[in-house]
Amino acid sequence: MSYLKRLKALLKLEIDPVAVYISDESHGLKRLDDTVPATCSLWSIASKREEGFYTLKEDHNCSIGRVTHGYDTAYDVRDNDDVRSLVSMGWISIEDIERLPRLPSKRIIAYSSNDEREADIVVIICNAEQAMLIMDSAEKSGIPVNVRSKPTCACIADAYFNKGITIGLGCTVSRIRTPYDSSSLFVAVYGKHLSRLLDNLEYVARINDVLYCSKDLLLRV
Repeated sequence: MSYLKRLKALLKLEIDPVAVYISDESHGLKRLDDTVPATCSLWSIASKREEGFYTLKEDHNCSIGRVTHGYDTAYDVRDNDDVRSLVSMGWISIEDIERLPRLPSKRIIAYSSNDEREADIVVIICNAEQAMLIMDSAEKSGIPVNVRSKPTCACIADAYFNKGITIGLGCTVSRIRTPYDSSSLFVAVYGKHLSRLLDNLEYVARINDVLYCSKDLLLRV
């Protein structure tokens, strides 16, 4: 079983986890053939496709997403319409954008829910209980965990920069532009830690199943 399928099975995920690759090469993948409203929506698209795809800067139709993905700086996007609107509303400031974590500046970012190669980052779209299991497994694995809020797309750059796991609470802008709902959480896992995380996740998920099987006993306590 591939590591992505193993992750989905252990967490009982409804949405396939997605491997993210940061590179200057396409590795035989085809370029994305859709127009998307936001960078974070690429995770949802990749989760539903049999074949992976790669993206270039022009495929990331969100100024803040271009910053967190290493394509632009805050200075580059400061006069873009979406940034100007969000700044004028008080949702974010240029200084906030300057402080956002950024992925390495590479030409290509690829996404796949069916790839066997070691990913740079794995994105998991999940609920609170599934995020809890990941966090418990990370603690057993000695993997650092960070929790952050807006913007949604920053979670993968945060996990890459800190070489750990970031639990993203998401943001309203993302939920407006994408199919994600108000209960969705976004967990980004640094790829080199995934094997260790999975080993401990098997134990943690099994104990969680035992708890549910012991529901009647626990309710009598």
